[in-house]
Amino acid sequence: MKHLVSSWLASAVLLLSSGASAQDPVQVEGRIDAELACLRAKQEQLGQAMTRMEEARRQLRSSQRGSPEHRDAARAIATMEERITRLLRETSTCLPEAAERASGRRLEVVYESGPRDPVAERVATPNPPTQEVERGTNIADGVRIVLGEQTDGTGRLEAHHVQEAFRRVGGRISACYDVLVDRGTFERGRAIVSFRVESGGRVIRPRIEQLGLGDGRFRQCLQSALGGLRIGVAPVGGFAEYSYTLSFGDS
Repeated sequence: MKHLVSSWLASAVLLLSSGASAQDPVQVEGRIDAELACLRAKQEQLGQAMTRMEEARRQLRSSQRGSPEHRDAARAIATMEERITRLLRETSTCLPEAAERASGRRLEVVYESGPRDPVAERVATPNPPTQEVERGTNIADGVRIVLGEQTDGTGRLEAHHVQEAFRRVGGRISACYDVLVDRGTFERGRAIVSFRVESGGRVIRPRIEQLGLGDGRFRQCLQSALGGLRIGVAPVGGFAEYSYTLSFGDS
């Protein structure tokens, strides 16, 4: 899959440069630098989403149908499908002039009447790009944040509000892992958790999207710890959805 992402980026760069040779290089250099930076950012986000989708597929295949792990994997796959769809749609914003040259005209959207499809409408609604909140920080002994990011929603919160909220439950998350180790189940692994901050500042739907270690007791303990997330600050512009990848045992 990483090869597919690299091929996608190479094709985009070829499109970007297809009409630049006829222009003054000095005039287009700044624009091309910005477009390349945008494309590379999308490539990184796509690579992350595809890696998570591959991990969820492996969990789906290895778990028993109907089990919590199987359901979590199915939800994670659906989430990653939506994220990849959104990222591919957003890519055209990286090089609008090149896209116009390739098509020979500006893109037009034609609306046709028909029955409403709420699911299709939700997927097609433009969302702001994924925004990183933090990366590679330790929140407690044995627990590290691999990546925290906003993955959905029109609202925006200052990063420190989300960071502080996660630090406040960091001790409880670490305690869950300590109990797991004390039971003689020393494992290293990762978990992907998500939560939504509503427009009023309330945290809803804290859940474990993917769990690569532990047992049912560890899952229950981790879910309870996530239930203690409190933000108290309303996002500006609507709700905000977050995803955190946590690493246990290797920090």
